[in-house]
Amino acid sequence: MRAALIALTIASLTTAAAAQTGGAATPGTPTAQQPPPATTNGAAAAPVGHRQPTEKTLPSGVRKDEATPSKPDPLGPLPKICNGC
Repeated sequence: MRAALIALTIASLTTAAAAQTGGAATPGTPTAQQPPPATTNGAAAAPVGHRQPTEKTLPSGVRKDEATPSKPDPLGPLPKICNGC
Protein backbone atom coordinates (compact mmCIF):
# COMPACT_ATOMS: atom_id res chain seq x y z
CA MET A 1 0.00 0.00 0.00
CA ARG A 2 2.80 2.40 0.91
CA ALA A 3 4.71 1.65 -2.32
CA ALA A 4 1.59 2.33 -4.39
CA LEU A 5 1.08 5.68 -2.66
CA ILE A 6 4.69 6.69 -3.31
CA ALA A 7 4.43 5.63 -6.97
CA LEU A 8 1.21 7.58 -7.40
CA THR A 9 2.76 10.70 -5.85
CA ILE A 10 5.82 10.50 -8.11
CA ALA A 11 3.66 9.96 -11.18
CA SER A 12 1.50 12.99 -10.42
CA LEU A 13 4.55 15.20 -9.78
CA THR A 14 6.22 14.22 -13.05
CA THR A 15 2.97 14.79 -14.95
CA ALA A 16 2.63 18.27 -13.42
CA ALA A 17 6.26 19.08 -14.23
CA ALA A 18 5.82 17.96 -17.84
CA ALA A 19 2.69 20.10 -18.17
CA GLN A 20 4.51 23.17 -16.89
CA THR A 21 7.39 22.77 -19.33
CA GLY A 22 5.04 22.38 -22.27
CA GLY A 23 5.71 18.69 -22.67
CA ALA A 24 9.51 18.98 -22.96
CA ALA A 25 10.43 16.68 -20.09
CA THR A 26 14.18 16.75 -20.71
CA PRO A 27 16.06 20.03 -21.09
CA GLY A 28 18.46 18.62 -23.71
CA THR A 29 15.86 17.84 -26.36
CA PRO A 30 15.71 20.31 -29.25
CA THR A 31 12.50 22.28 -29.66
CA ALA A 32 11.03 23.93 -32.74
CA GLN A 33 11.79 27.62 -33.11
CA GLN A 34 8.74 29.85 -32.79
CA PRO A 35 8.36 32.77 -35.18
CA PRO A 36 8.96 36.25 -33.74
CA PRO A 37 5.86 38.13 -32.59
CA ALA A 38 4.11 40.43 -35.04
CA THR A 39 4.97 44.09 -34.67
CA THR A 40 3.05 47.27 -35.27
CA ASN A 41 5.03 50.50 -35.44
CA GLY A 42 8.08 48.79 -33.96
CA ALA A 43 6.27 47.53 -30.84
CA ALA A 44 5.21 43.95 -30.23
CA ALA A 45 1.48 43.43 -30.77
CA ALA A 46 -0.53 41.99 -27.89
CA PRO A 47 -2.65 38.89 -28.36
CA VAL A 48 -6.22 39.67 -29.37
CA GLY A 49 -7.67 38.90 -25.94
CA HIS A 50 -5.26 41.33 -24.27
CA ARG A 51 -5.98 44.42 -26.34
CA GLN A 52 -7.97 47.35 -25.02
CA PRO A 53 -11.04 48.12 -27.14
CA THR A 54 -11.05 51.33 -29.12
CA GLU A 55 -14.10 53.49 -29.78
CA LYS A 56 -14.40 52.05 -33.30
CA THR A 57 -14.48 48.45 -32.02
CA LEU A 58 -17.24 49.04 -29.44
CA PRO A 59 -20.85 48.12 -30.29
CA SER A 60 -23.12 51.09 -31.00
CA GLY A 61 -25.12 50.61 -27.77
CA VAL A 62 -22.00 50.77 -25.65
CA ARG A 63 -20.77 53.85 -27.54
CA LYS A 64 -24.05 55.61 -26.71
CA ASP A 65 -23.77 54.64 -23.02
CA GLU A 66 -20.21 55.92 -22.88
CA ALA A 67 -21.13 59.20 -24.57
CA THR A 68 -23.98 60.08 -22.20
CA PRO A 69 -23.11 61.66 -18.86
CA SER A 70 -22.96 59.23 -15.99
CA LYS A 71 -25.68 59.00 -13.38
CA PRO A 72 -25.13 60.69 -10.00
CA ASP A 73 -23.07 58.74 -7.49
CA PRO A 74 -25.39 56.63 -5.31
CA LEU A 75 -23.11 57.23 -2.33
CA GLY A 76 -23.51 61.00 -2.57
CA PRO A 77 -21.12 63.81 -3.43
CA LEU A 78 -17.45 63.74 -2.53
CA PRO A 79 -16.67 65.34 0.83
CA LYS A 80 -14.90 68.71 0.74
CA ILE A 81 -11.73 68.35 2.76
CA CYS A 82 -10.20 71.79 2.19
CA ASN A 83 -11.51 75.21 1.16
CA GLY A 84 -10.06 76.82 -2.00
CA CYS A 85 -6.82 74.89 -2.26
